[in-house]
Amino acid sequence: MAPTKMAAAAWYQDGVLSFNEKLIEQYVKSQGRTLDDLGRDPKLLESLIRENVHVFVHEATHHRQDVWGKSQGLPHYGGEAAEKEAMMVEALFVLQKEHQDPSYARFLDDAQDRSILARMALGQSRRLQKDRADWFGESEMARCFPGGLSISGQVWSNGFAAPIQRELTRRARLPEAERRALEDARRFQESYASMDDVRKDIPLVGTKHLEKEFAKHKEAFEKSPDAYAAYMKRLRDVTELTDRRLDELDLPMQDAVPSPI
Repeated sequence: MAPTKMAAAAWYQDGVLSFNEKLIEQYVKSQGRTLDDLGRDPKLLESLIRENVHVFVHEATHHRQDVWGKSQGLPHYGGEAAEKEAMMVEALFVLQKEHQDPSYARFLDDAQDRSILARMALGQSRRLQKDRADWFGESEMARCFPGGLSISGQVWSNGFAAPIQRELTRRARLPEAERRALEDARRFQESYASMDDVRKDIPLVGTKHLEKEFAKHKEAFEKSPDAYAAYMKRLRDVTELTDRRLDELDLPMQDAVPSPI
């Protein structure tokens, strides 16, 4: 668990998968309990796990993407491609688990009126079953990540590196005392609402952190063509594999697609 200002239920970053401490606390309070009770009551812990297991699968997919990218020597590109894959894997997991464990299906059905996580699990899994894996690129990405960059945008956009380079050039011309004051200023924030917010924050970030980010983005830009091809192939492979697994499951079609919100 980790504190955060984000509304996300969980996130993966730099090899660590974290769950939103506030949301977990809200859940145990809704059960009339406290966080301390999680260590004393196996049934409470089990219900929390059921509530969040599909979220874990989603974020664990981001870990697998990270490990794969590093093993291929590729720069990290989050956004559209990563989320498409994670949502497909998450939805397929829900369908498989419902099929193998009827008690999980009952849990989601009972929880959907009170839990947005349950509604999202049911909504995405039913959509996968009804409209197949391609739907996650055509509809779900637009709803969940309306401002997200495509793979092409992640690879080719220089909207982050260019303003960093301009700021570093500006700082190099400053008097020594001012340069020193900026050297150990703070890091980038944990998250931003938009790229405009990132650019506005650049002048407040420490020089050493700017230099590190610029070097990373420069390396990524140099690898752009190969990275684009590799990420596109991975996404195609995952989409095809998801559809094949759906065919193997041969599940009865569900009539309703619950609203995720």
